[in-house]
Amino acid sequence: MNKQTISPYSKIPIGPSVKHGKNFAPNTFTCTFLGESCQQTFNAFFIWEKLLCKLDFKRFIELGTALGNMSVYFKLFCINRNAKFYTYDFGRKNNITGTPVQKFVDLKGSCNKVDIFVYAKEIKEIISKPGITIILCDGGDKVHELRTFAPSLKKGDIIACHDWGRDIKTSIIQPEINKYNLKELLQKERKELNTATGIFIKK
Repeated sequence: MNKQTISPYSKIPIGPSVKHGKNFAPNTFTCTFLGESCQQTFNAFFIWEKLLCKLDFKRFIELGTALGNMSVYFKLFCINRNAKFYTYDFGRKNNITGTPVQKFVDLKGSCNKVDIFVYAKEIKEIISKPGITIILCDGGDKVHELRTFAPSLKKGDIIACHDWGRDIKTSIIQPEINKYNLKELLQKERKELNTATGIFIKK
């Protein structure tokens, strides 16, 4: 068992793996999108496709850009839906790699190298704009990210969290689920696909 670390904001232990039944999903199960490495499982794409295909959303906010290859997928979806895309990452080692497709979709133009908690007010203003906002918590502290931005959600907005069951889980954020009237979507699919993406809608 790998040594656990403690998240800097919420003080929640971060475990080494996600367990679903008898199966373990590695901490970072690298797949690829358009031949470039992503820090997501292939199964995550099934969850996102099922959600996004049926949703008339106006903007997508990604917290945690990393190398930017999953960001390309989200931005392409936004382009196809005439929606706005924003991605944030303050990690020194996390820089978009500047692949041809990243340049083609102008990913750099959507990338913000700022501390999201320092710039929380600006991000909340984006969330509050008319139309459905989707925000993905996939930065360094998913619990604190959800606690920071869930209060700004409008009815029908979506907040999702990566590393579900590892960095963040229902038992930790149950007070926020109750307080902000959040309902999990695609729970059955999440479990069946053995993916670590928890998705909630503001009711």
